[in-house]
Amino acid sequence: MSRVGPGGPLTKSPPSSTRSQHAEALEYFVQLAAVLDITVSQQTVLLGGLSVSGYRALKSKTDLVMKRDMADRVAYGIRIFQRAGEVNGDPARWLRGEQRAPIFQGKSPLDHMLRGGISDLIETYDHLRSLDGGWA
Repeated sequence: MSRVGPGGPLTKSPPSSTRSQHAEALEYFVQLAAVLDITVSQQTVLLGGLSVSGYRALKSKTDLVMKRDMADRVAYGIRIFQRAGEVNGDPARWLRGEQRAPIFQGKSPLDHMLRGGISDLIETYDHLRSLDGGWA
C-alpha cells in the first residue's frame, strides 16, 4: 500500500504473518518522521529516551512487541504528524513554528514534545484536536 504524506510518498508494507503490527507502526512512525525532518535523536526522545543504537536495533525487528508506553508514544506521534497536516497543511512548519497557545509558551510544538513526557505528546495532540472543534 502506498500513501502520500506531507512531503512525498510513504510506503507501508501490507500486513503479513511475519511482521508484527508494532513493527509496522514503528516503520510508519519512522517514515513520517523522516518526511518531517525529525532527526533520529529527536525520534528517540519522542519514543521515551532510547539510545540511538537501541533504536536502530528495535527498527530492524520484524517480531517487535513494544511495551505499552512506547506503543502509545508511536500512536500519538503518528496521530500528531497526521493531524498537523490536516489542520495546518504544512506539518513540518507547524511543528517547528512558535505557537501562542499557552501549552507551548511561545515555543514550537516539537520543542514541547521533546521535553520527553508522554503527557507532552498527549497535550500536543489534544491541542491539534481542539483547533477545529475536532473533539470526536
